[in-house]
Amino acid sequence: MKKRTVLITGANKSIGFETAREMGKLGFNVWLGCRDGVRGQDAVSLLLSEGIKARLAIIDVTDQESVDGCRADKVRRWKTRCADQQCGYSRNLAHRA
Repeated sequence: MKKRTVLITGANKSIGFETAREMGKLGFNVWLGCRDGVRGQDAVSLLLSEGIKARLAIIDVTDQESVDGCRADKVRRWKTRCADQQCGYSRNLAHRA
């Protein structure tokens, strides 16, 4: 079975971090989307110490250029399309990448 990958924004603390942790425990490759690189790397290090495959993606969801750049990078890396999901709302972004 192919390993699945997820990017979770706001993942250096609180609900975002716990979501990343639980997705990692389920076997997902987890990208932690964070505005602050230092806090994000601290969160990645903690998940790595728990055996979770985690990486950092710097992104500010209030800045469209940051979102577009992160999306383009992940589409290129994963050779796939991206979906934007937040609080149960999903919007396919492949055509915008």
